[in-house]
Amino acid sequence: MQPTPVIVSIMLTVNAHAALACGYHSSLDSSTFNVAHPGSVAVASAIYHAGERGILDDRITTARSATLFGQGYREAVEQLRRLERGVANRTADLGDTGSRRFAVLFVRSRLWSDFTAQPGRTKVNIHVDGPVQGEPIVLTDESVLRALFSEQLTFDVAVNQGLLQILQDRDGRTHALLQAAIDSGSL
Repeated sequence: MQPTPVIVSIMLTVNAHAALACGYHSSLDSSTFNVAHPGSVAVASAIYHAGERGILDDRITTARSATLFGQGYREAVEQLRRLERGVANRTADLGDTGSRRFAVLFVRSRLWSDFTAQPGRTKVNIHVDGPVQGEPIVLTDESVLRALFSEQLTFDVAVNQGLLQILQDRDGRTHALLQAAIDSGSL
């Protein structure tokens, strides 16, 4: 049985929607900015201006697109895995005995990830559809995480300059956990 034109059209539409979910898996250049969250514009603008002012190294602020063989995506995943390890290392230190969830959005590529942190175990799910309702949301970019991990930028400067925003963090624990994870130097 051969697929009919209608079935082929439906399959292409569904696959096109999934492919456009983030800039790393899109035929569109990630410099074509699409808003994945209302706060994305402010963070993306702060990142652009930080590059202009020399706060971020120009080499790491260049927008990444669907690069040859997925190199940009692999580099983004590497930064998220580094964050996962840092969060895992610091969760117990903060006396947080329960499970803590938060979402991370790379604003320029529109890549969503979801973190679940517990003492002794942290898990990141990369390339999810978006945040779980009510959980804190971290808006930043791969280039900001790379600068934080290489100590070209401090967590406080990233937050104060608008390069990293944490939304819906009612108790401030996500902020404290991320700061400890990034500032620990154990990454």
